[in-house]
Amino acid sequence: MSSEITESCRRFRHMHFSRKLLLLAVAGLSLGYGCGSAGVAGNFKLVQFEAPSYPDAELREVLDSVKTIGVLSTATKPLPGLDTEKVMGRLTDAAASKLRRLPDSHVITNDEIRWHFKGVVFDSTSIHSAETQSALREEMDIDAVVLVTLKSFEAEMTQVTPTQYGLTPATGMKISVDLKMSLINLTNGRSWSHTGRQRDWQPMQNQLVGGSNRKEQQLLTALGQPLRQFLARIAPPPSVEDRLFDLSGE
Repeated sequence: MSSEITESCRRFRHMHFSRKLLLLAVAGLSLGYGCGSAGVAGNFKLVQFEAPSYPDAELREVLDSVKTIGVLSTATKPLPGLDTEKVMGRLTDAAASKLRRLPDSHVITNDEIRWHFKGVVFDSTSIHSAETQSALREEMDIDAVVLVTLKSFEAEMTQVTPTQYGLTPATGMKISVDLKMSLINLTNGRSWSHTGRQRDWQPMQNQLVGGSNRKEQQLLTALGQPLRQFLARIAPPPSVEDRLFDLSGE
């Protein structure tokens, strides 16, 4: 079975490479002969452009008929020595930015939703209530919600540095996070969740120089990896496509 998969991959790469060679060959011919040379019809130009990508097939039912997505965040408890609201706000701003990759979609940020629903608590329990979902649909026309929940956070001082060669003496801080991300369709009730655990270590001198801002940045670095994995399935980056355009009609 592994040999068959390897052979299939080899053939796919060969086909993709051959397609590139063909496009480049035609483009080369157009440069050599296309500018009014006898016996050649057309002047071609090879152009690369970004084409929108679509969600993972598993998530398309969850995103069925979704035009407007709201982004919310919550933490199970305050982060010691850090501005919890600021950290989670920056995280949801990054999520909203990536979700705008989705074709024909509109994204409403965490700040917009919380400003509209002043005094309302949004967390992993209330977001599933019929009353909350109805309010989001009727008052802000939100079709689906992405909820980012920081379930746990631990910070530990270390006296050694982990490296590829083992442990070396150096004081630092190790941060461990447990982040849960949920996509909830407020119309058809379908949902999908992903929990990511991430560890990040930084030397202590950076912590002393940067203060609380450095700690916030380290935490965001640790949170960023599982969030990117989640968003890559919902709103993957654009794909690069090649096209040959006939310029002879210009």
